[in-house]
Amino acid sequence: MPIVVLSARHGSADKVEALDAGADDYVTKPFGLDELLARLRAVERRSAHPSPPGWWTPATS
Repeated sequence: MPIVVLSARHGSADKVEALDAGADDYVTKPFGLDELLARLRAVERRSAHPSPPGWWTPATS
């Protein structure tokens, strides 16, 4: 399962620590929903164990 860290911490050391600990991506706040969804799609493409289609698709009202 891919791991994406969402954090308010912008420091390089924080990012390196999370990525070295196994995170696949690190996104800092604030971020746009479109950026987050694009990053989730990118992580999914790189994943050795793809999730079911649509797992990251936002719900519609």
